[in-house]
Amino acid sequence: MLKLDHIDVEVLPTVLIDEYVPISATIPDEEAAATFYWRVTPDDQTLIEIGISGASGRLRSITVTIINCSLVSVASVGSSNSMADEQRGIPCFNISSWLPEGDFGTRFQNDDVKPCLIIYPRYCSIKFKACNEPAMSISAGQLRFVFDEFDVLVRIDLLNVRQRELQLLSKLGC
Repeated sequence: MLKLDHIDVEVLPTVLIDEYVPISATIPDEEAAATFYWRVTPDDQTLIEIGISGASGRLRSITVTIINCSLVSVASVGSSNSMADEQRGIPCFNISSWLPEGDFGTRFQNDDVKPCLIIYPRYCSIKFKACNEPAMSISAGQLRFVFDEFDVLVRIDLLNVRQRELQLLSKLGC
């Protein structure tokens, strides 16, 4: 799982939803450091990648390349209102434990966590972990990152999604 290290200044991400790559979000970044990837691959029909700066741990990208349709659900109600402890900015994650010191042989950290994509009337959520009560969230533009009491990323919300895009997402892989 991804653990929050600190929060960087807010930069507006670019979020795209389409048929080819269902969800793609890019956060502008001037750093020259290599990108490391946290990959969620619970089965051979699902791949979610989160790109992170190898130097600062700053989030660079989110890509839902493919998702098994059994992991997609449509909910008739849901509120995208801001949370009690919501901050603005870009999350930076602690990835120091991914590689032994001096070993740069791999830039991928695979996790077999079983995600789900929940489609609500005005937004959607990529959920990585069950969480009774989220402890905090960080927002940047259309994205909201939700963390539990241990600062572990449990959910990413894509806010203010157009109806046409929500319909497209609801049909993923089915």
